Amino acid sequence: MAVDRHTDTTDFQEPFFSTEQNNFIFSFSSIQVFHCLKHEGTGGRTLLVDGFYAAEQVLQKAPEEYELLSKVPLKHEYIENVGDCHNHMIGVGPVLNIYPWNKELYLIRYNNYDRAVINTIPYDVVHRWYTAHRTLTVELRRPENEFWVKLKPGRVGAKLEMSSKLFILKQ
Repeated sequence: MAVDRHTDTTDFQEPFFSTEQNNFIFSFSSIQVFHCLKHEGTGGRTLLVDGFYAAEQVLQKAPEEYELLSKVPLKHEYIENVGDCHNHMIGVGPVLNIYPWNKELYLIRYNNYDRAVINTIPYDVVHRWYTAHRTLTVELRRPENEFWVKLKPGRVGAKLEMSSKLFILKQ
């Protein structure tokens, strides 16, 4: 008997570039915990990226692009129709979310796999938005922003949502 697979990128066995999985949620978790209960075989490495540092680099190098990424709302969409599982989630918001009173970055919505058709902005802004998005993508893909970890049974990793720090807790 075949088992239905979910179509979300987090369920794939193949490697893919980093994404933020909270694009559809408006009340975000304050901590994410990663725990490996059992591992047999090869693989299992996880890529974590310091998106806050990458965004800061965009702000320093191309402030007009940073501003565009923090003001242009995008629609992110996920549709799943597998077996008895039917989900359709939509979230709308800019890639970089900043507090209006102090301009502090508090949330990044970066997911190239679940971004919907860009129909929330005027046509003349689309090309500039893609240029800004490319600038952020280049920063996110710099090796100095990457942290690779392979959790082993008995080891826990925790990421605070408002921080770019990952904590690996030993047994």
